Amino acid sequence: MKSGCFYILACLMVLTSTAFAGLYEDGQAAMEKKAFRKAITLFESDARKGNPKSQYKLGLIHEDGQGVKKNLSKAVYWYEMAAKQGHPEAQQSLGMMYQCGRGLKQDLAQAKYWFEMASKNGTPAAQFELGMFYQKGQTVPCDYKQALYYYELAAKQGYAKAQTAIGLFYAEGLSMPKDYRQAALWFDLAAKQGDPSGQFNLGVLNEKGFGFPQNYKEAARWYKMAAKQEYADAQNNLGFLYYNGKGVDKDLIISYALFSLAYDNGNSDAFQNCYIAASGLPPKNHQRAKALAGDRKKLYSLIGN
Repeated sequence: MKSGCFYILACLMVLTSTAFAGLYEDGQAAMEKKAFRKAITLFESDARKGNPKSQYKLGLIHEDGQGVKKNLSKAVYWYEMAAKQGHPEAQQSLGMMYQCGRGLKQDLAQAKYWFEMASKNGTPAAQFELGMFYQKGQTVPCDYKQALYYYELAAKQGYAKAQTAIGLFYAEGLSMPKDYRQAALWFDLAAKQGDPSGQFNLGVLNEKGFGFPQNYKEAARWYKMAAKQEYADAQNNLGFLYYNGKGVDKDLIISYALFSLAYDNGNSDAFQNCYIAASGLPPKNHQRAKALAGDRKKLYSLIGN
């Protein structure tokens, strides 16, 4: 009798798993065809049966407004349903909602709790966020060593933002002696994954000659990569290289356009830099510079790689 019970239980588990997989996969297929209403119906049916994958998917749909009007409260509801079942990505997403106050009241303690849950399940994004909590001293005392611990967990999984964060620890000497060579190694790992902060910081090391000989051409190369991803500080620094003709041909029109973009993207210093670049231009070129600032495709084509 005991073996028969186990056989029945095993069959039930297989049937349940198959039901989950069918509805979820059908929903995914409908999403790929942009049949959003059908997809949502399938995911909702599956989610109500308790499948955390479909619950998480519904959270994403309502957060991003895929086929429905954005509804952050509904996103939170579905993320929480999945998170409570141990779904790592849902735990991470719920933590972000609490951290940013999206769909509910901001609560950093709750954010940290869900990041911890996701971190224990191996989610590198959550490990990175926990590192930020300890580095900034949010809800916990500032603790660089603990921050570094979480950054390293995420970095070992190839998480680019964590790799850049470790590079900054070495570059700034946080909880360790300054080591620009080690900083460069970590920035390089992140930069090669396309992380604009890693690219920017490699540009800084090359421009300043920290850790190896000063190389403006190499600095410009890394700044260009980050600038094309709308990284404001890289746009500003690259603007100065064009203004001074270091590592690139001197070009005040391009310099002005880069400063203008940097200001639009949040670099407050770039506002004054626009005036500096414009003051060196003949009046007839002012309009050309402004037009170039408004045409990113043309500007990025001109600066090249």
